[in-house]
Amino acid sequence: MQNDLRLTKYRKSVKVFDSVVPIMMDWAEHRDGYSPVLESIGAMAFDPGSPRFFPEWYTKRRNEYVLSRLLCDPLELQSFLEDVGDNLDQSQRSMLEQTIEYPAFWAYGNILFENDFPLVEIKVDDLSHNRKVVYQELEHAEEKGIVPYRLILAVHNGRFYQSIGYAHSFNTLHPDDLAFLAHALDQSIHESRYWLTQTINNNYLDFLLLDSVCYHGDVSVGDEYIEMIWETYSLPDKFTMDGLPGKWKDYKKGDVFAKIYRGPDRDLLRKPVPAFLDCSEEDETYRQEPWLFPDYRLAALFFDLERREVAIMANSEVAWRTMLFLLPNAVVDHESIVSAQHIVSLPIFGAVLQMVHVQLPWRAWFDRIPKKSKDLIEELELVAKTRCLYEEYSEAEEFGLRFALDARCKRVGVAMSVIEETKNAVEVATKTRGDSQEPIFGVTTIPGEFGLDDLPPLTKLEYDNLVVSLEENECFTINTLDGYPLFASLTGGSFVDMVDVETLTSHIEDLFYYFLDEREMLSFMMMNYLFRIFLHTANKWTPVRTFGIELLKLLYPYFEEIGEDDTDAFLSRFSDFVYTRLRTRALVEVKERPTADQRFWGTYDIKPTEFFTIFVTENCNK
Repeated sequence: MQNDLRLTKYRKSVKVFDSVVPIMMDWAEHRDGYSPVLESIGAMAFDPGSPRFFPEWYTKRRNEYVLSRLLCDPLELQSFLEDVGDNLDQSQRSMLEQTIEYPAFWAYGNILFENDFPLVEIKVDDLSHNRKVVYQELEHAEEKGIVPYRLILAVHNGRFYQSIGYAHSFNTLHPDDLAFLAHALDQSIHESRYWLTQTINNNYLDFLLLDSVCYHGDVSVGDEYIEMIWETYSLPDKFTMDGLPGKWKDYKKGDVFAKIYRGPDRDLLRKPVPAFLDCSEEDETYRQEPWLFPDYRLAALFFDLERREVAIMANSEVAWRTMLFLLPNAVVDHESIVSAQHIVSLPIFGAVLQMVHVQLPWRAWFDRIPKKSKDLIEELELVAKTRCLYEEYSEAEEFGLRFALDARCKRVGVAMSVIEETKNAVEVATKTRGDSQEPIFGVTTIPGEFGLDDLPPLTKLEYDNLVVSLEENECFTINTLDGYPLFASLTGGSFVDMVDVETLTSHIEDLFYYFLDEREMLSFMMMNYLFRIFLHTANKWTPVRTFGIELLKLLYPYFEEIGEDDTDAFLSRFSDFVYTRLRTRALVEVKERPTADQRFWGTYDIKPTEFFTIFVTENCNK
């Protein structure tokens, strides 16, 4: 009952504000303080270098700008009322007079899944002391999952704060993103209680660029999010770079030294990994994480010895924390650090880089640092812009919007060929075995029959579940409780110190992850498809080479795209992987001990073990 009354009040207020919008637009249209922005928004619709939106977006954003300027500023709204008050009815005048007393403001928050529908409650989380609740009516219940983050123009309706239909929705927009954006647009803005409102109203055209990434999600490798992180610290007078642990690429320009992290040295490998950095795996090769940086993880230190400053640049939290740990405690108190000074997710970073009036915190260092190290920062900027443009391009095609790729690329500063190559790579990666011919590849011919003629093609459900973890795969039921005792028994207890019931699944997933050089999507595809084939062959002795060739039929286009198209090398590595990893984890058993030749060519026979048949069972409704 309470929700029904609240929804009625909400809709009544929206109706009143909608009725006054035409009057506000007429008032603002030719005023110097408004017309330049209004004209720029209108021009965006015809500017091929601007992002593409639905036609109604441009009208709504023009209205929103005028409403925001008037409703958030009591003096401006009072001036409006003095000019046009005679043209307003009682409900319009009453609502606007109330807004003078309780000015509107921009609010940031996150819609929770447990919220009611259609009227949801959003708790303001804008890094200030605002502890308000704002209500917004959703058009679709799915919004809570697809675009849960909101920037809302909020007003007080006499009973509670609500949206009046002007909101910006995002798949990704974290508090750190907002803080980064505000600092980049106005470095003094945090001194104000309503810093978010000031940031948006003072930089409205830049702010609108955020809408171009509204559906873009976070970028991650496994559980590690790819971001841009930057912060600076003062150097103590007696600080020297001598004895800094690790291996580095060193560059120098005047009194500025750039050190790009390459990996651990012997001293660093002997250091205990602190608790907040411990990413150890069961294999000795991976015990020294996070010292061993995968290819995707980047970090650097910049020392300005004249100004007594050090800057940290990193593209993930693990990389950032590693740099903190390598700096001596005299520079940074490791125990007191909670979060980085400047951190921004890749989607928002891509949008910020397109804004005209931003001052990025590392740009103050650009004239000082060596060119080679500057390239590292610009490379990450290019990644963010490329992903942003590719997503825009794809969305425009999906929604049938005009999109001038060449003009957008020139505006953003990305070569059009890069976007086209990305598009081609993704198209290859999304071809299914069911709707395309099997890829053509060659392997060395050896005596014997290898291949499964009776293996059915993937269904859509099976294909969709190839790139998820075992627990998330809807085509499998994973039985760790029943399987673990047999795993421990068949492996002779070799892994009980590092693998328990809760970590058994992730332990097996990691075998594939490291076999494919930490490429998560490919590792999930290989594992899920191989387990599907195991369930198909069941108790039949089958050559390892057969499984490898069936995997190549699915994975070869992906290998080709990343330049790893040596099929014989894959089959040989796969054969060794089966014998040294899958056999030792009791996932497969061998018919007889293979010779060196059989292991190299994969001609020895295997079948799934009793443990595998208990651990993984089929669950697809085909």
